[in-house]
Amino acid sequence: MNLLTNQEREWLAAREQVIALRSRMIFWYGDNSNILWLLAQMIAYAIIAMVLMFCSRAFDWNLTIWHYMAVFILDTILFIVTFSSRRRLAQHLERRIARADQHREQALQKLYALAVETILPDIHAHSPLSLSAIENRYQYRLQLASLQLILQKEIEQGRLLLNHQDFAVHLPPEFAEYELHQYAGQMIYKSLLPA
Repeated sequence: MNLLTNQEREWLAAREQVIALRSRMIFWYGDNSNILWLLAQMIAYAIIAMVLMFCSRAFDWNLTIWHYMAVFILDTILFIVTFSSRRRLAQHLERRIARADQHREQALQKLYALAVETILPDIHAHSPLSLSAIENRYQYRLQLASLQLILQKEIEQGRLLLNHQDFAVHLPPEFAEYELHQYAGQMIYKSLLPA
């Protein structure tokens, strides 16, 4: 069971990385990203102005309007170069997401392989069981989202049957745990393996 919980932690970490990268992709390169880029540039202007004013007072620098203009022009050039290379930056982030998603899928496959050896024979032997009963049976060491994915793979293999398909939760991983708690007692898994 310790190997299974360790593998679950690895899968959860990989899942969180994918979620974070996808959120970053939506935030910086989504439909309304142009407004966000411009807003970030306006904030950068304000921060630069404050830093320059602080430095001129703290270090008694005598900065003219030309110094301020030079700094703002350099910042604008940097913004234009970065803004024009957004497509390349987005492609780089997409490659990172693909690698992270592949790692997440490999971690899930390892989790399932360990579950086949450890908990699934017991679940088949004592079925029908609800998802909450399975969670309770293993003393809450595994999260509901992990258990549901393992059991979903068994359903896809034709070895388990979910009592009512309306309760099958197909949500993004960041929402699945909360959603599953509502239905866990009603999701009954029945083994299709011969007794």
